[in-house]
Amino acid sequence: MNVALSAAAFFLSPVLLFVCLFLMGRNIDLVAEFLSVVVPLFIGSWVGHLIGYYSFYFLYIFQYDGSLVGPWIIGLVWHAFVTAFSAEFFVGFAALSMAYITTKRS
Repeated sequence: MNVALSAAAFFLSPVLLFVCLFLMGRNIDLVAEFLSVVVPLFIGSWVGHLIGYYSFYFLYIFQYDGSLVGPWIIGLVWHAFVTAFSAEFFVGFAALSMAYITTKRS
């Protein structure tokens, strides 16, 4: 049951994100408003991953009585940079781009 729910969420989450951003993207002129659309999408993806990763990281450290030893801040910043280019960002950008292309052709 738990595996089936995880698999459904794994496939359903990007589809719902794509559908929502596609429907919102039909009313956006992506060329004229490129930065005002892409920057919040990028920052939202980045902050969402940071919240999940940092909360897990700090809970794990405090649960096992660890300490923040070593260059942990470099690892966290690097992880934040890498996850900013996540599937959510690319799915959202693809949905906005496809919505722009379909509205321009019709």
